[in-house]
Amino acid sequence: MLLGLRGLNCPLPALRTRKMLSRLAYGDRLRVECTDPLAVIDIPHLLRETGDTLERREAANGLFIFHIKRGKAWEQFFSPVARRCGETPAPLAYSGFIMEKPCQGVARATEEQNSKTPVKLRQAIKGISIAAITYYLLSILHLVFEELHLKIDAFDPVVATALSVPFVLALVCWMFRRRGKQAADP
Repeated sequence: MLLGLRGLNCPLPALRTRKMLSRLAYGDRLRVECTDPLAVIDIPHLLRETGDTLERREAANGLFIFHIKRGKAWEQFFSPVARRCGETPAPLAYSGFIMEKPCQGVARATEEQNSKTPVKLRQAIKGISIAAITYYLLSILHLVFEELHLKIDAFDPVVATALSVPFVLALVCWMFRRRGKQAADP
């Protein structure tokens, strides 16, 4: 499919590309032609946000051509888009349901969403979880060390907390690894 955006300036090429991509089925290809030099920055950035693929980029005589393949959008992993008759109705866009058969109005929640979550995103969530749990445990340890400081004057709770960071972090990582192995074993 061809999308001609010649003569339009930033941000219109990116906005119209986003609109056209939302109407395409996954796996469809789009060729975008525009004359705005900022589109070289805007459209690849847009595709990183939407999860679509820039297959090829061409530039000649002030004309910029982008060959895009529609992929799974990030929104599909968190708030699946309701698809009805090839369009995404705004009220249903973040409903958490996908229309299985267009125009029949039968929706079901997808159970496969967790398995389709990108690996990098799952790793980032795991990393944030490890950091949060480690911080929480270190806060509790620091309170215990402050109580010890009241009884033992030479005991420094800040130094003790700092020295316990690698051990607490190792413990939390070990717990996550163990939990991951248990989930993998049936």
